[in-house]
Amino acid sequence: MTNDNQNQINQNQTKGKPGRPPKNQNNQNNNVQSNVNVNEEQDQEQVSNVNNANPVDEVDYKKIEEEVRKKVEEEIKEKMKEEAKKELEQEKQKKEKGNSKRAEKIDPNELIPCYSLVYGGLTYRSPKTGLVTRWANYGTVQELEFSELHHMKNSGSPFLKRPWIYIDDERVVNKLNMNELYEKVEPLKDINSLFEQGLDKIKEVIDETPKSLYDLVASKARLAVENGDLKDISIIQMLENKLDIDLRSFI
Repeated sequence: MTNDNQNQINQNQTKGKPGRPPKNQNNQNNNVQSNVNVNEEQDQEQVSNVNNANPVDEVDYKKIEEEVRKKVEEEIKEKMKEEAKKELEQEKQKKEKGNSKRAEKIDPNELIPCYSLVYGGLTYRSPKTGLVTRWANYGTVQELEFSELHHMKNSGSPFLKRPWIYIDDERVVNKLNMNELYEKVEPLKDINSLFEQGLDKIKEVIDETPKSLYDLVASKARLAVENGDLKDISIIQMLENKLDIDLRSFI
C-alpha cells in the first residue's frame, strides 16, 4: 500500500469519529445551566414568599367615620359645658354684685338726684314732711332724700312705679330692687332716636313696654310731633292706636 493510500484511509477514519468540543465551550455550557438553575430557585422562593405573605387588612371606613363622629361630638359637648359654666359664673357674679349693692348701706338723709320723665310740670309733696318738689319739664333734675324714695317705693307711688321720675343713682336702684323696671325704661330715655328707626322697630319697642310707661311714650311722641321731628303718618297712626292718644291734632 502506498503512502498516499494510507494517508487517505487515515483521513477517512478521522472524519468518521465524532468531534469532542473544546474544553472552554464545555465550561461555558455548564455556567449557563448553573445560572438557569439559580434563577429558577429564586423565582420559586419569591413565589413561595408571596404565597406565605399575610393578606392586607381591609380598611374599615365606617369604623373610622364613627370614631371621628364620636370625637367631634365629645368636643362639642365639652365646649358647650364650658360656655354654660362661663355663663353661670357671669350670672353668679352679676347677682353677687347686685346683692352687694343692695346690702350697701345708704344714709337715709343722703340726697339722691332724680330727673323727670314727664313733659310739662311735675310736682311732688312729701306725705311725711309736706315738702314740695317741682320739676319744670322733662329732664329737670331735683334731689330727694333716700328715705323719701324708700317711702315712695313702699307706698307704690306712681312717681317710681310708672315711673314719673328716674333715680340717677345705681346704688339706690339696686337697693330698692328696681333693676327690672329700669331695664325697660332704658330704651325710652332716647326715644327721639327710636322714632327715626322705622315703623317695625317702634312697634316692637312699644309692644315690650309696660303700660305703666305709656304716658312717658305718649308725652315724647306729642313733643316730637309738635317739633316736627316725627312726620311719618304711618308711625303717628300706629302710636295713636297703641297708646290711645291723639297726635295728628299736634301736626
